[in-house]
Amino acid sequence: MPRRRRRPVFLVVALTLLALSELEVVMAARSLAPFVPSSALAFFLTRIVPGVAIASLMAPLIHLPRLRTHRKSLPDWMLHGYITPAYLFLLACFGHAFFGALFDEGRWLLDLGLPSTSMQVFDLSLPFAIAFYGGGLGQLWTRVERGLLELPGLGSELAGLRVVQLSDIHAGGIVGARRLNRIARQVTRLKPDLVVVTGDIVNASPHEAELVAPILAALPAEFGVWACLGNHDHFVDGDAVAAVLERAGVRVLRNQGEVISRGGSAFWLAGVDDTWTQRDDLDAALAAKPDGLPVLLLAHDPAVWPAAVARRVDVTLSGHTHGGQIGLVKLHPALSLARLLTPFTAGRFQKDGSVLHVSRGTANSLPIRLGTPTEVGLFELVERAVPAS
Repeated sequence: MPRRRRRPVFLVVALTLLALSELEVVMAARSLAPFVPSSALAFFLTRIVPGVAIASLMAPLIHLPRLRTHRKSLPDWMLHGYITPAYLFLLACFGHAFFGALFDEGRWLLDLGLPSTSMQVFDLSLPFAIAFYGGGLGQLWTRVERGLLELPGLGSELAGLRVVQLSDIHAGGIVGARRLNRIARQVTRLKPDLVVVTGDIVNASPHEAELVAPILAALPAEFGVWACLGNHDHFVDGDAVAAVLERAGVRVLRNQGEVISRGGSAFWLAGVDDTWTQRDDLDAALAAKPDGLPVLLLAHDPAVWPAAVARRVDVTLSGHTHGGQIGLVKLHPALSLARLLTPFTAGRFQKDGSVLHVSRGTANSLPIRLGTPTEVGLFELVERAVPAS
């Protein structure tokens, strides 16, 4: 079933909590001001902190209505210079209030005194540092995730084949031609044999496919560039997006598959359509598979994976979650905002001989990244011995 859209009451509650957390930070800053040794610090605490708090609280009121109605995107300078840092400042204030309450309780239980004035000023500066990093360097740093993908009975001719995965490109809006060409150069340096794109290729308009399609189609790969569609592609017009990609030379797999072969080696490359709009049909994607071929499945939503495990799909490549965009997924997959929605947040999962890799996404619809950098996946196919019957 398609996911429910978040109701306005959810947004009202969320914004209220964020506003209250900002109020806590403002009150803490103003109460600290008389004790700092510098007039500049006092000005920061009594004027800058409240001003930034008010400005950041206005950002969702500008941005969220446009996301809900798919209106024309805001200018890049506003998204990068105002909206993104404002969201991060709101979240950082919430974290400051939450953990600050825990620490205050701990100090009371242990009968400890207040931290020094310098430590309190440093503490209040953290939301600003987080907003600056997460809206700037954090969302522009694209990490190459490397690994091996085992396919049983793959064959020696395809062993070592290099597969590059892109996901959640969200072309258009904040991801323009410059960013797309930078991604393309990074992919080219990886010398892929096969490029796959696991959905959300465009962001808010089918015309954005005209921007990204020729860049993807030009990627040098012996076995070409293949894609499945995601929810954003269908939110705008999945048929139109697929048509533009196909005309450019990108093969779009919509509940179907193709044999990838070299010499006597082969595997079945399959793709399922979007789950959010109930277009996915895994059985159809596997129906024409020749007996005995291993399967590499492209599925934008990792929610498909349990069904793939039941059908003995060997490897599934997904995206969709963006790794939560905020978290510490390299420490543990559960340390992510995406964990509120799915257990398959980011990285590799294994069950009953089946493997799932969930990409953190190669770009963003909203330019926020903190502890979950964007990624390009580079995987080498290796042969897994078929157990003797």
